[in-house]
Amino acid sequence: MTTDFRLGRWQDVLSDISGGSVRLILTSPPYDNARTYEGTCELVGFDELAAFGQRVLCPGGMLAMVIDGAVNDGVQSTTPYEVIVSWARRPGWRLLQVLAYGR
Repeated sequence: MTTDFRLGRWQDVLSDISGGSVRLILTSPPYDNARTYEGTCELVGFDELAAFGQRVLCPGGMLAMVIDGAVNDGVQSTTPYEVIVSWARRPGWRLLQVLAYGR
């Protein structure tokens, strides 16, 4: 068994991954201008990410995503909830758990 770690924009560094070959995707994509990664904050296309995950995940594979919307002027973004609901409705996706934690 081999382990392959890659760093960069997923569209660039993961485009050559074979379909059905990945057991776990762990991601914390930029969204809502809530996070910057190395000075960048290119917003993620959640539909594009979902399609990629469906293509590369093997049967029983899992995508775990850190997603916590920004709070602007005391108002919580609805982005995390919108993504959860839209993905749960996509054929082939099953919502297993929403986990919230603090430190």
